[in-house]
Amino acid sequence: MVKLRNGDLKLVVGFAASLVVLIFLAFDGLKPLELLSYDLRFKLKPFHKSSVEINIAEIAEDTIQALGRWPFARKFHGAFISVVSKSKPKGILYDVLFTEPSEAIDDQTLEAALKTSGLVYLPYAFELEDTKGKIEYGKEFRPLPVFARWAKGEGHINIQPDADGVIRRIPLVIERDGKMYPSVALELVLQELGTDFKKIKVEKGKWIYIPRHEKSMIRVPIDDQYQMLINWNGPWKKTFHHISFVEAIQAYKQMTQGVEPVINLESFKDKFCLVGLTAIGLTDLKPIPIEPVYPGVGVHATVIQNLLEENWILPLGKKENGAILLILTIITSLGLLRKRPVPGAIFTLITVLIYLVIAYFALAIWGIWISLVYPIAAILANYFATTLYSQIALALEKFGDAGRADRIIQYPSLQTAS
Repeated sequence: MVKLRNGDLKLVVGFAASLVVLIFLAFDGLKPLELLSYDLRFKLKPFHKSSVEINIAEIAEDTIQALGRWPFARKFHGAFISVVSKSKPKGILYDVLFTEPSEAIDDQTLEAALKTSGLVYLPYAFELEDTKGKIEYGKEFRPLPVFARWAKGEGHINIQPDADGVIRRIPLVIERDGKMYPSVALELVLQELGTDFKKIKVEKGKWIYIPRHEKSMIRVPIDDQYQMLINWNGPWKKTFHHISFVEAIQAYKQMTQGVEPVINLESFKDKFCLVGLTAIGLTDLKPIPIEPVYPGVGVHATVIQNLLEENWILPLGKKENGAILLILTIITSLGLLRKRPVPGAIFTLITVLIYLVIAYFALAIWGIWISLVYPIAAILANYFATTLYSQIALALEKFGDAGRADRIIQYPSLQTAS
């Protein structure tokens, strides 16, 4: 039988402690902490100034006050579309559902504006159903056919926060009853790139391939729910150009009257315009990694920027993170092998700090999310386990020496025999 030396046992103890952390990684045992570390890295990293210019037409408190309680008459949507379309934007994306008939004259006004414009993307939504902890998509809420037929494109606006309620990703594609549905942001991007949804290729849990030019593809990383991690470009108020919905309508009227408009309608030219609710109490504001409240229309705007700039977050899978954990385990175990507790603590601290820097810059510079919590937990577990083992082994050794000394004092003949 092979007897392990003290150093060998120390390595085994360190590896065993790291193996426990690896099991936690396999079953997402520390996921809430990992998500918090991801959010913290996002808050610390410098924000990116996007080259994709987007106007956000906010249906905020001033618009509700001027046009009446929500939902206000659809003739105002028709007026807004007509006004903005005259400035020749790249596209107008609505984050508002038009699923039920309203006053006939108002619906006719909106239909006429959609037909004349030809630039409007309309959304639809799916009812979310939680089936045994798994999200399923149920009832579909589509825009009325009289509106949909004049839309430049359609797509879903579903956003599913993580378990902690924070929005970090969005399903670019929804699969329901064997059929695929694009998000409205993806639909806009596809048309901007001169392609369509039928031409993309989807590898579940891996990539969405979007044709860009001849023999050229954009490869977007997705998870097994077809979700893309969003690369937030900055705070809500600083990332986009914000315009009041009602002021855009008023500006056109003022121009026709020869009065200086409250806003310059030329600011819509050659830019994307997204329309959405931002009034408090009328929209479901959710936290994102960098802000406690963020409207859904901003999520879709950010996704458009990410896709057109190919500026998303690439998360490493469990296999890759597990490999990193094992490499760090080997480095830590060998580094602690001959060290006493204090030098071992210094070595461990330096290793942790180096890994913190690597994990931060991987996200901040290269847009790669590598696990932070699990590898650091493995390093610390390795240190504490091996240090505890060393102290116990030392205590046992001293206890053994003390016992041997007592026996020699009691039986002096043992010293002669030895």
